[in-house]
Amino acid sequence: MESITWGDITKWVRQQKVTQKTANNKLSPIRIAFAHAIDMGKVENNPFANKRSPKIKRHEQVDIDNDADEIDPFSRDEISAIIGGTKFKQDANLIQFGFSTGCRISEIIGMSWRQVDLINRTVLIDRKRTVHSAKATRPKTKASKRTIKLNAMAWEALTSQKKYTYLEGKEVFMNPRTNKPFGGDGQVRDRMWSTVLKKAGVRYRGPGQMRHTWASTSLQLGENPYFVAANMGHTDPSFTMRVYNRYIPDNHPDAGSKFEIFFGVSEEANAGKKLAE
Repeated sequence: MESITWGDITKWVRQQKVTQKTANNKLSPIRIAFAHAIDMGKVENNPFANKRSPKIKRHEQVDIDNDADEIDPFSRDEISAIIGGTKFKQDANLIQFGFSTGCRISEIIGMSWRQVDLINRTVLIDRKRTVHSAKATRPKTKASKRTIKLNAMAWEALTSQKKYTYLEGKEVFMNPRTNKPFGGDGQVRDRMWSTVLKKAGVRYRGPGQMRHTWASTSLQLGENPYFVAANMGHTDPSFTMRVYNRYIPDNHPDAGSKFEIFFGVSEEANAGKKLAE
């Protein structure tokens, strides 16, 4: 460890060809290991001292097509089976909310009732709870702090959850096994989620696929890509469109005709003029 420099760490991370988020995740346990080694007197120099994670340039990141291949959304029947296969109603509410909003798991379990606007049916996403944080923390990017409008499915999940946690006024979604907040997103992934999928007989995909399912389904149904990007908390909408490009409809019968219709030069517009004449 004494021989490792910050330059070595930076070079190694960039050779991984991963996204910035994955790079940060990879570095986290290494950073902790160096801090522990310093405390134990095993090493004298900590290359992480006063350093932030190396910035990964866009061209150094994982190829966007490969990233898109990792998207493996659930079908409508699978979603119904998963929600219906939960032992605890609170788990069902959490999962239904995840499938209907596109929020990250860390954002869902970090969400408190003070963030919920019951009058306007919106939620302010400005906290997250990960395996690395004992308490909910602020998001890292400005785009991650956002207000999302609740559709009927998300609203149903929240109203169903009210009787369990609303009076306490703290976290919206609690761990029904302990009646305490989830200890991090890993607790959802490694325990509750895998158990529910086994019971439902659904092929395993990580809980992050709930977010991908919302995005890909919304785009397939014709939602504005910029709306989807904003709802997901993406800093750059073009990133969303590149990742989910194959889900943006381009094979609809009217694809490419809106411009013509606007100026009245489409076949439909011309047919209408002939009938009027």
